Amino acid sequence: MKYFITVICLTLFAGCSSNQRKGDNMMAAEQYDQAVFYYEQAYQNNPDDEEITQKLSFARSRLVGANLIEVRMFRQSRLEVKAAKKLNESLQLMTHWKIRADSAIKATIDEEIEFAGYWLNKELMRLAEEKNYNRFSYSLKQYNHIIDAGYNTETITRSRPVINKLGQQQCSNMKSEFNSKSVYYYQVWQAYCSNFGKSINHALSNNPGLYSHPVIKTSRLNINNHIGVNKHTFSQTLIQQVKDHPWFSHYANTPLGFSLAGKISYQKRTVPHSFSFIYPAKKEVFELVKDKNNPKIIKRKLLKAIPVEKTVRVKGQSHIETVSHNLIINAELAQYNIQATELAADKVHQTYAHQARFKKKNVYPLKPSYMNKSQWFATIGNAMMTEVKKDLDKAWVSAFCEGQSQTKLPRYENAARCAELKANHPLVHNWSQEQFGLKYEELKILLN
Repeated sequence: MKYFITVICLTLFAGCSSNQRKGDNMMAAEQYDQAVFYYEQAYQNNPDDEEITQKLSFARSRLVGANLIEVRMFRQSRLEVKAAKKLNESLQLMTHWKIRADSAIKATIDEEIEFAGYWLNKELMRLAEEKNYNRFSYSLKQYNHIIDAGYNTETITRSRPVINKLGQQQCSNMKSEFNSKSVYYYQVWQAYCSNFGKSINHALSNNPGLYSHPVIKTSRLNINNHIGVNKHTFSQTLIQQVKDHPWFSHYANTPLGFSLAGKISYQKRTVPHSFSFIYPAKKEVFELVKDKNNPKIIKRKLLKAIPVEKTVRVKGQSHIETVSHNLIINAELAQYNIQATELAADKVHQTYAHQARFKKKNVYPLKPSYMNKSQWFATIGNAMMTEVKKDLDKAWVSAFCEGQSQTKLPRYENAARCAELKANHPLVHNWSQEQFGLKYEELKILLN
């Protein structure tokens, strides 16, 4: 066990050192975003390392500084939108990382915020005049840290009543586009309307196209009793890996049943084992000599001592643990077949034990070091459930992005569902532009 812990510690240290080295290389190449990434990985492995903490803090500061240079370059090139987005992103990072800027950096930040605030003021006034209430509301969230400086308060306050009225009108129009089956469009509707001070609710019926939760039948699964985990506990562990998939909703009342079959095997056997220990000794050569005073007395006289090696053998045991598993899981989801397998051939762990005590060779009783069954068992099924999630994803995209669903859904519900897993699909793009006049990535910011 001590050896096992040592190996883990060395592995973590090696990973930490590798990430730190990569971070150092990225700093030298002035790739500060990558440097921050690698230092954060190293910090997670070893949060008490002061050197890593200092390097991470320095890299974050350099990243913010580089971003500010980029902000200024965008602004001077009259790319105001890019400049404002990059500035707001930098302010978000500073807030999240709790970075305190020195006087020079603070002066630069204040200057860029002022420029961005004046530009945003004109942009908000233009959007309000054009009654582009969705992009106006999106801008309030996209540039929230710039707005916090106060340069846009008057414009926002003056425009808010009209913007809210227009947004609330679209909320009412959206309501006519769905029915009790509009589960995902309903969530969009609620999030959208919250931007305009309108809290709304609508009763949804149980949706036949979705499932309440996954359940796994294990009647055809065999788990060796010596493992210490029963079938129910194992199935619940697998369920945790897919329970948050979009196919499962509390607006449905029918579970999706999976059938799990196969065997998880653990065997342990003990066989005799002989241990040999070689130790240094001496072979002594004697000469028999008669006593001068009494010839009847014969004495031994040491002529020489020859160094030799001797072997001592002791009896002990060899403990052999063998593990393997083969699993198959499947489910019928409407017209889609969900199936995955996981196979692992015999893996052998061998450990030894004896009760010998031999001080000359520093040999003491040896206890067996058995495999960590919990750690081994925790990995079983992970690869299989990854494949299950891929099948669920494919079924979702096929049903709601490609129109293969057997359930007829109201307008925009397919697009709202498609966006859950394939936001770049043309169906999602067209819906976002048609109904909100925004790209979907902009709509997500508005709905957040």
